[in-house]
Amino acid sequence: MINSSRSNIPNFLGFSLFIYIILYIFPFPLDYLPGVDYYILGYYKSLRDQINLWVGIHVLGIVDLEQQINGSGDTTFDYVMVVTYSMVSVLLSMALWLFFRGNLPIEKTWRAVIIYSRYYLGITLISYGLAKFGEGQFPSPRLDSLEQLYGDFSPMGLAWRFFGYSATYKSFMGLAEIIPGLLLLFRRTTVLGALLAVAVTTNIVLVNFSFDVPVKLFSSHLLLFSFLILSPFAADLFRFLVLNQPTQLRISTFPLQNKWGKISRILIKAYLVLLIPLSMGFSRSLSNKFNASANQWEGVYQLEPSLNAADSAISDAYWGKVIVVHKSFVGYNRSNEPDYYQIKEIHEGGKLDIYKYGNEETLYPVEISEQLGTYTIKGNLNKKNYRLTGSRKSKSDYALMSRGFHWINEYPFNR
Repeated sequence: MINSSRSNIPNFLGFSLFIYIILYIFPFPLDYLPGVDYYILGYYKSLRDQINLWVGIHVLGIVDLEQQINGSGDTTFDYVMVVTYSMVSVLLSMALWLFFRGNLPIEKTWRAVIIYSRYYLGITLISYGLAKFGEGQFPSPRLDSLEQLYGDFSPMGLAWRFFGYSATYKSFMGLAEIIPGLLLLFRRTTVLGALLAVAVTTNIVLVNFSFDVPVKLFSSHLLLFSFLILSPFAADLFRFLVLNQPTQLRISTFPLQNKWGKISRILIKAYLVLLIPLSMGFSRSLSNKFNASANQWEGVYQLEPSLNAADSAISDAYWGKVIVVHKSFVGYNRSNEPDYYQIKEIHEGGKLDIYKYGNEETLYPVEISEQLGTYTIKGNLNKKNYRLTGSRKSKSDYALMSRGFHWINEYPFNR
């Protein structure tokens, strides 16, 4: 009886892991259906978050726990969620253990979880791969970052600017994620896709841990899923790659015999393989088009108070530098402290309507003009008159952006 109980422990733990993975991945792929995420899944997510808050406060004793949506996937709330999923998966496993009287459906659940993980990992890699193209996840260096001191970069900021510099390297990274993602969507190419996914997700995890990128939890789960998908073929791969023995990969088939089962499978497959990737590609294309939209007045302006007697008002406020990038307008005072504004409209003749972040109702008119290479910025903001003149730098004026590629280098240009 003791031996039997001990032999059931691995099955119980394995089943708990399977439930944990399902909880972590869900509500994929329902969250890609239009309207479903907001109108239906919102209730599930709200309940999940409330349970997580309860676990964090009452079980882990984190009194001030709160959910923060700020782009980080490594918040305290996210780490508590791992504990919550683990607790729920163990409790559900215990309930199912009692229901099945110890005979848990390990084999069927394992196959279902691998299929679920395979599609989730594939779609996720495609999504991240598409984000590498254009001005997506890694935008090219902006003027404000070119003006920033190298030593003031965060480790993540350094990595993001390194990756964003080269469109060629970004495309390579994108294809390195899209290709295994596509391969994972098809049963016959699962092994090749999983092998490539292990390599790709290992690199992602190392980058996230090495440069303190706050997606460590998520990327670690992707690496776990990659190994999980590959696990049924581990023995065959070991025999072939290490022992140099002949072997054959055994790809499982779907035991669907009735007509409606086959139709359902085709529809689900079309949704996962065609509809979701195409919709992601289309939305990414629109996003890139918006992010790449040009602002003809983009530049870094080095300024001094205007000495032109034709100006209608004397400048009683000072910006030593103004950076205009896309929809952003930032002025720096004598202490080099930034004053942030957002551009709402760009009119002809260099006239801009800007507003303070969080106060879009109050617009300030600013005018930028150029004459014989000298630029003038005029405006009245918060009852202060700005009449400033100076020079303008564009991206091509920086060595990093103008150096380009050289087949022949007589000496290393590594300043």
